[in-house]
Amino acid sequence: MRYAAILLSLIFAITSGWILATHKSPLLLLVSGILWIGSFGLLGSILRRAWLAGILVTAAGIAIFWGFTGRLGLSGWLLPLVTGTIASITAYLAPIPREAKPSWVDGIWAVVLFFLASIAVSLTQVHVSGRLGNHLLLLVGVYLLTPVIEVGIIIVLVHHSRQYPDFFSTNYPHFTWSQVIMGLGTGLGASFLMAVIVDAESRLGHVHVKSNNPFVYASGLNFHAILAMVLVGAAVVLAAPVTEEILFRGLVFGSFMRRWPYPIASVGSAILFGLAHMDLTLLLPLTIAGILLNALYHKTRSLVPSTIAHATLNAVSVLLAVFAPR
Repeated sequence: MRYAAILLSLIFAITSGWILATHKSPLLLLVSGILWIGSFGLLGSILRRAWLAGILVTAAGIAIFWGFTGRLGLSGWLLPLVTGTIASITAYLAPIPREAKPSWVDGIWAVVLFFLASIAVSLTQVHVSGRLGNHLLLLVGVYLLTPVIEVGIIIVLVHHSRQYPDFFSTNYPHFTWSQVIMGLGTGLGASFLMAVIVDAESRLGHVHVKSNNPFVYASGLNFHAILAMVLVGAAVVLAAPVTEEILFRGLVFGSFMRRWPYPIASVGSAILFGLAHMDLTLLLPLTIAGILLNALYHKTRSLVPSTIAHATLNAVSVLLAVFAPR
């Protein structure tokens, strides 16, 4: 079974590497990048030797690019190195016995893997001309497949550390309507507070805040592309809040709380949450939003209210972007 999984991951890697090296379709380009990351993550978790996984993945990636294209550009060097690092970390984490709950080190690894995966996704777009917002298929792929990456990171840190099913039963203990009300109220309050902060940054600090909302910057997302709007909207309003809350509240903030006092754990994890969106102009408002979501999670001991609040925050942002006059 183990050798079959290794063979399968290598087939995925070779296939995706060929598409990355030769194909011009933006969506297939991105899908191949996700396959690449996933297959080498699988390979790393099976090998259980970090140095071997890293060397094999990096060498295989470079060989694939060179074999199919006869040259190595930026992606040809950097993407194998990044995915090799992901495989090394996965191989390092896989055999380590853990405590019943994530430690602060797990939270750090979660953030590291998230940033590496984000860099890898960005590298798959190097050969795509123009802005991301001008490529509708690629845009849809990015926003649909980013939660898939987060699921992969969650599986690595939860499943391999033998925390199933305790992690989810602890973080989703029960569902009540009071949680829904708290989540909606916090989400609406966070939306208002973020708008005030952004306005203050623009007026007082002369900071040109760039929105990371695809409905703002993507020229292809309009009422003439209903399916694309629905898919991206579902990713932003539903999929992203679920996976990001598990990752940043359940794993990162939850693990930090086991090491540091609440104020330090909350601010530290909120800053990482803001940085994870890779836009420094949004760092302050997103950090404040992260602190509010941390407080809600800490008070209720459940990811349900914070997920609803996160979804509400994103939904308000999408609605304002769609219906606001251009």
